[in-house]
Amino acid sequence: MRTVFLLLAAAACASFASGLTLVESSQEGVTIELNAAQPVFGTEVIRGAQYTTVSMNDAENLAEAGLPRVPVYRTWIEIPIGGNG
Repeated sequence: MRTVFLLLAAAACASFASGLTLVESSQEGVTIELNAAQPVFGTEVIRGAQYTTVSMNDAENLAEAGLPRVPVYRTWIEIPIGGNG
Protein backbone atom coordinates (compact mmCIF):
# COMPACT_ATOMS: atom_id res chain seq x y z
CA MET A 1 0.00 0.00 0.00
CA ARG A 2 2.86 2.37 0.80
CA THR A 3 4.39 1.89 -2.67
CA VAL A 4 1.03 2.63 -4.32
CA PHE A 5 0.68 5.80 -2.25
CA LEU A 6 4.15 7.04 -3.15
CA LEU A 7 3.58 6.31 -6.85
CA LEU A 8 0.26 8.18 -6.79
CA ALA A 9 1.86 11.10 -4.99
CA ALA A 10 4.70 11.26 -7.51
CA ALA A 11 2.28 11.10 -10.47
CA ALA A 12 0.10 13.82 -8.97
CA CYS A 13 3.09 16.08 -8.39
CA ALA A 14 4.35 15.58 -11.94
CA SER A 15 1.07 16.94 -13.30
CA PHE A 16 0.80 19.99 -11.03
CA ALA A 17 0.24 23.46 -12.43
CA SER A 18 3.17 25.83 -12.70
CA GLY A 19 4.48 26.99 -9.34
CA LEU A 20 3.43 23.93 -7.31
CA THR A 21 6.21 21.71 -6.04
CA LEU A 22 6.32 18.65 -3.80
CA VAL A 23 8.12 19.36 -0.53
CA GLU A 24 7.54 16.09 1.32
CA SER A 25 5.63 12.86 0.78
CA SER A 26 5.18 10.11 3.36
CA GLN A 27 2.53 7.84 4.81
CA GLU A 28 1.61 10.72 7.12
CA GLY A 29 0.75 13.06 4.24
CA VAL A 30 1.94 15.25 1.41
CA THR A 31 3.33 18.79 1.74
CA ILE A 32 3.05 21.03 -1.32
CA GLU A 33 4.55 24.51 -1.80
CA LEU A 34 3.10 27.22 -4.04
CA ASN A 35 5.52 29.76 -5.50
CA ALA A 36 3.25 32.31 -7.13
CA ALA A 37 4.04 35.50 -9.00
CA GLN A 38 3.25 38.90 -7.55
CA PRO A 39 -0.33 39.97 -8.25
CA VAL A 40 -0.80 42.69 -10.86
CA PHE A 41 -3.51 45.25 -10.08
CA GLY A 42 -5.30 47.34 -12.66
CA THR A 43 -8.61 49.05 -13.32
CA GLU A 44 -11.51 48.34 -15.66
CA VAL A 45 -14.56 50.44 -16.44
CA ILE A 46 -17.82 48.51 -16.84
CA ARG A 47 -21.05 50.40 -17.57
CA GLY A 48 -19.57 53.62 -16.25
CA ALA A 49 -18.31 52.16 -12.96
CA GLN A 50 -14.62 51.68 -12.24
CA TYR A 51 -13.46 48.34 -10.79
CA THR A 52 -10.08 47.09 -9.59
CA THR A 53 -8.70 44.02 -11.38
CA VAL A 54 -6.14 41.53 -10.13
CA SER A 55 -4.24 38.94 -12.16
CA MET A 56 -1.29 36.60 -11.70
CA ASN A 57 0.90 34.77 -14.21
CA ASP A 58 -0.02 31.10 -14.71
CA ALA A 59 -3.22 31.46 -12.65
CA GLU A 60 -6.79 30.91 -13.79
CA ASN A 61 -9.61 33.30 -12.93
CA LEU A 62 -12.92 32.50 -11.34
CA ALA A 63 -15.09 34.08 -14.02
CA GLU A 64 -18.62 32.94 -13.17
CA ALA A 65 -21.30 35.56 -13.79
CA GLY A 66 -21.89 37.67 -10.70
CA LEU A 67 -18.66 36.62 -8.97
CA PRO A 68 -15.37 38.53 -8.83
CA ARG A 69 -12.53 37.45 -11.11
CA VAL A 70 -10.09 36.12 -8.54
CA PRO A 71 -6.84 34.39 -9.59
CA VAL A 72 -6.68 30.75 -8.52
CA TYR A 73 -4.32 27.80 -8.87
CA ARG A 74 -6.05 24.44 -9.26
CA THR A 75 -4.78 20.87 -9.30
CA TRP A 76 -5.93 17.35 -8.63
CA ILE A 77 -4.54 15.47 -5.66
CA GLU A 78 -5.35 11.77 -5.46
CA ILE A 79 -5.91 10.16 -2.09
CA PRO A 80 -5.48 6.37 -2.16
CA ILE A 81 -8.27 4.06 -1.04
CA GLY A 82 -8.17 3.86 2.73
CA GLY A 83 -6.38 7.22 3.02
CA ASN A 84 -7.71 10.05 5.16
CA GLY A 85 -8.33 13.31 3.32
